[in-house]
Amino acid sequence: MYKLFQTDNGSRGSLAEVWIDEEANLVKKYYKPSGITITGKEPYHTDIEEIKECYLREVFWTNKYPDFTLKIFDHGALENGEGFYIIQEYGGPDLVHEIFNDKTITIAEIENFSDQVLEMFNQYKEQNMYKLNNALCNMVYDRNTKTVKTFDFKYARERHAQYRHLEIYSVTEWISKIDPVLPKKIINILV
Repeated sequence: MYKLFQTDNGSRGSLAEVWIDEEANLVKKYYKPSGITITGKEPYHTDIEEIKECYLREVFWTNKYPDFTLKIFDHGALENGEGFYIIQEYGGPDLVHEIFNDKTITIAEIENFSDQVLEMFNQYKEQNMYKLNNALCNMVYDRNTKTVKTFDFKYARERHAQYRHLEIYSVTEWISKIDPVLPKKIINILV
Protein backbone atom coordinates (compact mmCIF):
# COMPACT_ATOMS: atom_id res chain seq x y z
CA MET A 1 0.00 0.00 0.00
CA TYR A 2 1.33 3.40 -0.97
CA LYS A 3 2.04 5.88 1.82
CA LEU A 4 2.84 9.56 1.40
CA PHE A 5 6.54 10.07 2.19
CA GLN A 6 7.18 13.02 4.48
CA THR A 7 10.46 14.05 6.12
CA ASP A 8 12.18 17.17 7.32
CA ASN A 9 15.64 15.60 7.11
CA GLY A 10 17.85 15.62 4.05
CA SER A 11 16.07 17.29 1.16
CA ARG A 12 14.37 20.60 0.60
CA GLY A 13 11.62 18.82 -1.32
CA SER A 14 11.36 21.15 -4.28
CA LEU A 15 8.82 19.46 -6.54
CA ALA A 16 7.69 15.85 -6.36
CA GLU A 17 4.91 14.46 -4.23
CA VAL A 18 6.29 11.03 -3.28
CA TRP A 19 4.30 7.92 -2.40
CA ILE A 20 6.14 4.73 -1.41
CA ASP A 21 4.93 1.14 -1.34
CA GLU A 22 7.76 -0.67 0.45
CA GLU A 23 6.16 -4.10 0.08
CA ALA A 24 5.79 -3.74 -3.71
CA ASN A 25 9.15 -1.95 -3.93
CA LEU A 26 7.61 0.97 -5.83
CA VAL A 27 7.58 4.75 -5.70
CA LYS A 28 5.00 7.02 -7.33
CA LYS A 29 6.12 10.58 -7.93
CA TYR A 30 3.68 13.28 -8.90
CA TYR A 31 4.97 16.42 -10.59
CA LYS A 32 2.11 18.87 -10.30
CA PRO A 33 1.49 22.47 -9.23
CA SER A 34 -0.92 21.38 -6.48
CA GLY A 35 1.35 18.71 -5.00
CA ILE A 36 2.72 18.44 -1.50
CA THR A 37 6.48 17.87 -1.35
CA ILE A 38 8.29 15.47 0.97
CA THR A 39 8.70 18.29 3.48
CA GLY A 40 4.94 18.89 3.57
CA LYS A 41 5.18 22.15 1.63
CA GLU A 42 3.98 23.36 -1.73
CA PRO A 43 6.35 22.78 -4.64
CA TYR A 44 8.87 25.50 -5.50
CA HIS A 45 7.92 24.96 -9.12
CA THR A 46 4.28 25.70 -9.89
CA ASP A 47 4.46 26.79 -13.53
CA ILE A 48 3.30 23.80 -15.58
CA GLU A 49 5.90 24.35 -18.32
CA GLU A 50 8.70 24.43 -15.74
CA ILE A 51 7.27 21.29 -14.11
CA LYS A 52 7.13 19.59 -17.51
CA GLU A 53 10.80 20.40 -18.15
CA CYS A 54 11.78 18.91 -14.76
CA TYR A 55 9.70 15.79 -15.43
CA LEU A 56 11.15 15.30 -18.91
CA ARG A 57 14.73 15.70 -17.64
CA GLU A 58 14.02 13.18 -14.88
CA VAL A 59 12.81 10.54 -17.33
CA PHE A 60 15.43 11.24 -20.00
CA TRP A 61 18.52 11.21 -17.76
CA THR A 62 17.34 8.35 -15.52
CA ASN A 63 17.02 6.15 -18.59
CA LYS A 64 20.56 7.09 -19.75
CA TYR A 65 22.16 5.37 -16.74
CA PRO A 66 20.45 2.00 -16.17
CA ASP A 67 23.41 0.57 -14.24
CA PHE A 68 23.11 2.95 -11.31
CA THR A 69 19.66 4.50 -11.37
CA LEU A 70 16.33 3.32 -10.04
CA LYS A 71 14.33 1.89 -12.93
CA ILE A 72 11.30 3.77 -14.23
CA PHE A 73 8.41 1.40 -14.95
CA ASP A 74 5.82 3.89 -16.17
CA HIS A 75 5.36 7.64 -16.61
CA GLY A 76 3.15 10.14 -18.36
CA ALA A 77 0.66 12.96 -18.04
CA LEU A 78 -1.88 12.88 -15.23
CA GLU A 79 -5.38 12.00 -16.38
CA ASN A 80 -7.05 14.16 -13.74
CA GLY A 81 -5.47 17.59 -13.62
CA GLU A 82 -2.24 19.26 -14.62
CA GLY A 83 0.99 17.44 -14.12
CA PHE A 84 2.89 14.21 -14.62
CA TYR A 85 3.64 10.97 -12.82
CA ILE A 86 6.50 8.50 -12.61
CA ILE A 87 6.31 4.97 -11.21
CA GLN A 88 9.79 3.91 -10.24
CA GLU A 89 11.68 1.20 -8.40
CA TYR A 90 12.00 1.83 -4.66
CA GLY A 91 15.60 1.32 -3.60
CA GLY A 92 15.12 1.74 0.12
CA PRO A 93 15.78 4.69 2.38
CA ASP A 94 18.09 7.38 1.01
CA LEU A 95 21.66 7.56 2.27
CA VAL A 96 21.13 10.67 4.40
CA HIS A 97 18.58 8.75 6.43
CA GLU A 98 20.57 5.51 6.44
CA ILE A 99 23.95 7.01 7.36
CA PHE A 100 23.25 10.14 9.38
CA ASN A 101 19.72 9.90 10.78
CA ASP A 102 18.92 6.23 11.36
CA LYS A 103 22.57 5.07 11.44
CA THR A 104 21.64 1.73 9.85
CA ILE A 105 24.84 1.73 7.80
CA THR A 106 28.15 3.56 7.78
CA ILE A 107 30.02 5.00 4.84
CA ALA A 108 32.74 2.37 5.42
CA GLU A 109 30.18 -0.44 5.06
CA ILE A 110 29.19 0.64 1.55
CA GLU A 111 31.41 -1.44 -0.67
CA ASN A 112 33.57 0.62 -3.07
CA PHE A 113 31.45 3.70 -2.37
CA SER A 114 33.98 6.23 -3.68
CA ASP A 115 34.78 4.13 -6.74
CA GLN A 116 31.10 3.73 -7.58
CA VAL A 117 30.46 7.46 -7.32
CA LEU A 118 33.55 8.22 -9.39
CA GLU A 119 32.25 5.86 -12.08
CA MET A 120 28.91 7.70 -12.05
CA PHE A 121 30.69 10.96 -12.80
CA ASN A 122 32.73 9.34 -15.56
CA GLN A 123 29.49 8.18 -17.16
CA TYR A 124 27.96 11.64 -16.70
CA LYS A 125 30.92 13.03 -18.63
CA GLU A 126 30.48 10.41 -21.39
CA GLN A 127 26.83 11.44 -21.71
CA ASN A 128 27.75 15.16 -21.51
CA MET A 129 25.66 15.85 -18.41
CA TYR A 130 25.85 17.76 -15.14
CA LYS A 131 23.41 16.34 -12.57
CA LEU A 132 23.50 19.48 -10.36
CA ASN A 133 21.87 17.56 -7.52
CA ASN A 134 24.38 15.09 -6.11
CA ALA A 135 23.13 14.98 -2.55
CA LEU A 136 23.22 11.78 -0.51
CA CYS A 137 19.46 12.15 -0.07
CA ASN A 138 19.28 11.27 -3.78
CA MET A 139 21.21 8.02 -3.40
CA VAL A 140 20.38 4.58 -2.01
CA TYR A 141 22.45 1.48 -1.33
CA ASP A 142 21.25 -1.85 -2.66
CA ARG A 143 22.62 -4.37 -0.18
CA ASN A 144 21.82 -7.31 -2.47
CA THR A 145 23.89 -6.09 -5.39
CA LYS A 146 26.20 -3.92 -3.26
CA THR A 147 25.60 -0.99 -5.59
CA VAL A 148 24.90 2.64 -4.97
CA LYS A 149 21.99 3.91 -7.04
CA THR A 150 21.02 7.48 -7.66
CA PHE A 151 17.83 9.30 -8.56
CA ASP A 152 16.40 12.81 -8.97
CA PHE A 153 17.66 14.13 -12.30
CA LYS A 154 15.07 16.90 -12.62
CA TYR A 155 17.74 19.62 -12.58
CA ALA A 156 20.25 17.81 -14.81
CA ARG A 157 21.56 19.68 -17.82
CA GLU A 158 23.84 19.11 -20.74
CA ARG A 159 27.36 20.14 -19.77
CA HIS A 160 27.94 23.82 -20.33
CA ALA A 161 30.30 26.29 -18.69
CA GLN A 162 27.38 28.23 -17.17
CA TYR A 163 26.43 25.19 -15.03
CA ARG A 164 29.92 24.03 -14.05
CA HIS A 165 30.05 26.07 -10.82
CA LEU A 166 26.73 24.54 -9.72
CA GLU A 167 28.01 21.02 -10.33
CA ILE A 168 31.26 21.80 -8.48
CA TYR A 169 29.26 23.19 -5.55
CA SER A 170 27.10 20.06 -5.53
CA VAL A 171 30.20 17.88 -5.41
CA THR A 172 32.08 19.86 -2.76
CA GLU A 173 28.99 20.30 -0.57
CA TRP A 174 27.61 16.75 -0.66
CA ILE A 175 30.01 14.26 -2.22
CA SER A 176 32.73 15.40 0.20
CA LYS A 177 30.77 13.64 2.96
CA ILE A 178 31.57 10.28 1.33
CA ASP A 179 35.31 10.84 1.09
CA PRO A 180 37.16 14.17 1.49
CA VAL A 181 39.51 13.26 -1.40
CA LEU A 182 36.70 12.37 -3.82
CA PRO A 183 35.69 15.93 -4.81
CA LYS A 184 39.16 16.67 -6.21
CA LYS A 185 39.00 13.54 -8.36
CA ILE A 186 35.51 14.42 -9.58
CA ILE A 187 36.28 18.07 -10.27
CA ASN A 188 39.02 16.92 -12.67
CA ILE A 189 36.28 15.09 -14.58
CA LEU A 190 34.01 18.17 -14.65
CA VAL A 191 36.32 20.43 -16.63
